[in-house]
Amino acid sequence: MKRSLVVVTGALLGLLALLPGAGWASHNADVHTPNMSLLANFDDGGKALDGSDLAFWGSTAVLPNYNSLRLVDISDPFAPRELGELACPGAQADVTVWKDLVFMSVDSPRSGPQCGAGGAPLAQQEQGTDWEGIRIISIADPSKPEQIHTVRTGCGSHTNTLVPDEANGRLLIYVNSYPTVGIRSPTCNDATHEQLSVIEVPLADPRAAKVVSTPKITAGPNSPSNGCHDVTVFLPKKIAAAACLQETQVWDIADPVNPKVLTTFKNPQIQFDHSTEFSNDGNTLIIGDEFAGAAAPHSCATGTEPFKFGALWFYDVADPKKLPVQKGSFQLERQGPLALCTAHNFNTVPLRSDRDILVSAFYEGGTAVIDYTDPSKPTKIGGYIPKTKVSTDAWSSYWYDGLIYVNNHEGAAPGASGSPTAGTQPASRGLDIKRFEDPAVADAIKLGHLNPQTHEAFPPPPSPGAPGPARQGVGGSVGGPADCVGRSTTVVPRRIGAFRVGMRRPSVIRFAGLGIRPNFYNLRYCAKGGGHVLVSFGRHNRVRLIASTSPGARTRKVGPGSSIRQLLRAYPTARKERSGVYVVRRRGRGLLAFGTRGRRVDFVAVGDRKVLSRRRTALMRHHVRRIRCSEGGPGLRC
Repeated sequence: MKRSLVVVTGALLGLLALLPGAGWASHNADVHTPNMSLLANFDDGGKALDGSDLAFWGSTAVLPNYNSLRLVDISDPFAPRELGELACPGAQADVTVWKDLVFMSVDSPRSGPQCGAGGAPLAQQEQGTDWEGIRIISIADPSKPEQIHTVRTGCGSHTNTLVPDEANGRLLIYVNSYPTVGIRSPTCNDATHEQLSVIEVPLADPRAAKVVSTPKITAGPNSPSNGCHDVTVFLPKKIAAAACLQETQVWDIADPVNPKVLTTFKNPQIQFDHSTEFSNDGNTLIIGDEFAGAAAPHSCATGTEPFKFGALWFYDVADPKKLPVQKGSFQLERQGPLALCTAHNFNTVPLRSDRDILVSAFYEGGTAVIDYTDPSKPTKIGGYIPKTKVSTDAWSSYWYDGLIYVNNHEGAAPGASGSPTAGTQPASRGLDIKRFEDPAVADAIKLGHLNPQTHEAFPPPPSPGAPGPARQGVGGSVGGPADCVGRSTTVVPRRIGAFRVGMRRPSVIRFAGLGIRPNFYNLRYCAKGGGHVLVSFGRHNRVRLIASTSPGARTRKVGPGSSIRQLLRAYPTARKERSGVYVVRRRGRGLLAFGTRGRRVDFVAVGDRKVLSRRRTALMRHHVRRIRCSEGGPGLRC
């Protein structure tokens, strides 16, 4: 009887990701590159339309739409579940989060700040007595989110950007707003707005939050800006980039309460300066063009357009005081004659390497993964367009702690076959959770929380073997040490061969009571009695390899700590590889492998015959290094 426990690492990212990054595949009508897969979809039966932004704290996703705020537990990416909801209408519900506080933007005139208040009548808007601005919501009890305070701001809040300042016991909120088409009130008009509102939130008393400054964002009499749509801050360099409708600006935020405009510039091929983002080193700026404000199709490439509307643009901003230098652009290929596929919300994958990888939403163009390491030649290396049940309308696509999360704005349900409404019924697709398998993201960093428009300093690399901090969710700790994503009551699944490595989906691990959480597309568990177990997945979420350094991971009484003599006595057909790994071929059951260190067995693994036979020596070497590094092996470069 084989007993071992399963711990998961990101060990096989480079070696098991033998999948092409280009080309499209189709499963269940979804269109995607082979290196992207859909793990789960969370919706509410299609009731809540107009999904918007996303933010994350620990294992909790903050999922807003134009009518409510939902908290979703994403600790199991195969089965996200709702924790709580606050019904509180007000477009467009852009959100940021800090611990147990959520800040939600309202950019539609309300008759009052209460969650139950309806839209403001015309007379109230003309008088300037309507309410728009920021809602402050406590999620200390995630089952009962509660609005605890509101702050009114000029022209409301289309989006907001969080600037943490814990050293001074506060958070700052940059409120991005501008006069929209329609009523111009005394507090919101083209002639007098031209500003950013900065809200200070005392951490000791969030109910005392208030506007502390309204700096001008115009850069002289010729500046076309009367407000900004989106602002991204890069805190290590104390700079920000603002997409201000008709131009883009770079700011100095050394004094975060009073940002100063350093440079402004306009690209004539950008129809609507919508979003901004930085590379991990802050030297490259990305600008997203939301063509026609997403009100017109035909914004993706066919190869014949004179302009690149709906594209992403890349600029060199290594010296933020100088005018940014355009380096390149990326335009998604068009998926249909009427497809709306303009760029929308996006973020850069946090990496320790020098590579720059972007994840971006493209409305009906779904989600694309773009390598812009060379910003003059950005290249798509992954993509996913859901078509099943409800088509995609990707509003926000963000990378967070190893996976991609997509909040869909609205989609079209298939409808009854042959009916006049087939394919046109509005419905909500909700939240998609996707996995991207590629060596480009092999060294992605787990941040533990994410506000996509806020670049904080990366956490330092963990010391080999040192336990990380507990993973925090709303209300406290929801996980064990950061290097282990779960624990089991057994040392290893009793019938390790029953997993049919390479043939079964990871749900079998969940059914075994091991409770999965993601680390890229591998899982790591802490074994009872010490050691780790690794589970790695290949195409379509199939298990490809299970390896363990746990002393209890034994087969025929051979496991970590056993002598080479004991190994050969139990398995006389074992063949030694150059890497020091002994491989046993088992008819119809894949390969059994024993890693060695000196004259002792270091770990035991069972693997897919096709994968291990192709590159088993390199694979085992990779595993030996990764497992030992995770356990603090001496003399290793980790």
